[in-house]
Amino acid sequence: MKKFVLYRTYLPNGTRGIWYDDQGKVLMRTIEPAHDHLDHPCIQEGTYICERFNSPKHGNVFQLQNVPGRTGIEIHIVENTDHTVDYVRSGFLLGCIGPGLYDCVEHDEPAVGGSHEAFRRYNDCLITEKSFMLQITSKSKEVVMDPLQGKDMLMSKAFWGWLLPVFNQVLNHFHLQLPTDDGTLTAFVNGAGAMLFVLGHMTRTQPITSVAGIKLSRLNPPA
Repeated sequence: MKKFVLYRTYLPNGTRGIWYDDQGKVLMRTIEPAHDHLDHPCIQEGTYICERFNSPKHGNVFQLQNVPGRTGIEIHIVENTDHTVDYVRSGFLLGCIGPGLYDCVEHDEPAVGGSHEAFRRYNDCLITEKSFMLQITSKSKEVVMDPLQGKDMLMSKAFWGWLLPVFNQVLNHFHLQLPTDDGTLTAFVNGAGAMLFVLGHMTRTQPITSVAGIKLSRLNPPA
């Protein structure tokens, strides 16, 4: 049976964690409710057997067994109808454990981003497993302030540390087309430039006409 370790840090409005695989390597980040949440706190530390379970709400997941005073504690991501949510924040959870690739803040709550990819990696480790052992522990029960609190996801160093290498590999030369009110802006830019262009376009009220001094061509709007 595989054994994983979840190493927690307690925050005022959530519980962050680092999930180590059976080789002692970091597999993913996690988020849980605060330890003193009135209705649905995170579960107590300890060692649990997790068994595969067909959840009516979350599908094929693993569920923690024999949790003191609790039932239905699962490891799952959050799905919405248009699949636009790729993060799990503490307020989504009723005691369950949410996976992610990096720590962030969403709606002023501790969260983890890249949850779908983290969930895929986690499941890849358990394709042939029907159960595993999870040890939940921490260095201290002391509640500390979240260093990311007050920063949105785009200000998170962990987010950029995860995302930029991906863009630099994938977007070596990227043909970018974005619709505007009066046509389409088209550009060929490298990975870093594409990222800056996308972010700039999303956050500006006026269309961007250049990236790093390169003038962008404006196409005529469709008839």
